[in-house]
Amino acid sequence: MKVTLDIDKLLKEGKITQKEYDKILKLSSKHTTLTLLNTFLGFSIIAISLSMLAIFPSLYLSVAIGVFLITIGLILLHKKINEWIFFANISILIGSLIATIGIFILSKGSMASLLFITILYTATSILAKSSLLAILATLSLSTIIGNQTGYLMHGVYFISIPKPTITIVIFSLLAYLMYRVSKKVSQEYKHIAIASARMSIFLVNLAFWIGSIWGEDDISSSIFAISWAIILIGVAIWSWRDNRVWLFNTTAIFGGIHFYTQWFEHLAAKPISLLIGGLIGLGFAIGLKVANKKLEKR
Repeated sequence: MKVTLDIDKLLKEGKITQKEYDKILKLSSKHTTLTLLNTFLGFSIIAISLSMLAIFPSLYLSVAIGVFLITIGLILLHKKINEWIFFANISILIGSLIATIGIFILSKGSMASLLFITILYTATSILAKSSLLAILATLSLSTIIGNQTGYLMHGVYFISIPKPTITIVIFSLLAYLMYRVSKKVSQEYKHIAIASARMSIFLVNLAFWIGSIWGEDDISSSIFAISWAIILIGVAIWSWRDNRVWLFNTTAIFGGIHFYTQWFEHLAAKPISLLIGGLIGLGFAIGLKVANKKLEKR
């Protein structure tokens, strides 16, 4: 477990002695040195891998390098050598990305390859106890139903959720399932399930957002907008009562996005609508800050 302390402040307040201060400072310096070393090693691995792929451009080599890096990382994690844990995680992450890119291109983005990539990310996240890989697994799952992001031109990006309803249903169920799993597994795996659940909640809100603007087939945008508003209010109340700070703040943020989307969709960006909308947003921000202070006191 990592704890952040301001040792200068603790020393000034007399909560630690000078001897304790010096000892903690020495330990932190050692940790900083190891972190820098691992970071340099991580960048070296990235540089070597990309150089090899540039010199010998091959998708098969991409997959081979990725699998090799994943294997090295998992071995180092299994050995439980503290000095190499950071490097091991970098190796696993870079290896997973390189391997999956190769698999995706080799299979021309087939449904089977997307499913395999999702399984690979999931398995690797469990073996490496990595929240980031769990998030990538969740995002990979969303691509199977057609969700995607892209780059059109300089400064222009897009997000596509062609089936908002299916996305909402699937990832609402996944969020609940991962929440239940987090209650059953040990502490070292709990954060993996929580990360997947949170990413699922994020995707559900994105799907509602897209649906509230464009609708879907025979479902009008108004139905999405009204349903989303009701769900956001309900979840905000529940998370407030249950002291779930992350969920409360996420719901509040998407509530603000929903409000401004509908506000300017119907009133357009006119001077008076901008003024009133800005004042409402300011009041919302102050209210959110007050709410968070009350949650902290609990």
